[in-house]
Amino acid sequence: MKLRRQKAAPAHLAADCRPPDPEDLIAERKASPSFIVLYELPLSDAPRAYQHFGASDDGWTKMVLKPGS
Repeated sequence: MKLRRQKAAPAHLAADCRPPDPEDLIAERKASPSFIVLYELPLSDAPRAYQHFGASDDGWTKMVLKPGS
């Protein structure tokens, strides 16, 4: 009995199986980054935010610091 080796899918077909890139979805306005960001804070709150981040407090890994707020 002879075993046949399976070939990998061609690159153009394999690419169709990948999930979409979040950056592309946001650029195409098919997704909003708000589902990723948990906190939006003024830049003046950066020390407090980094304190929570350093302590690994829940949810403090996904934040946006806004200058001028």
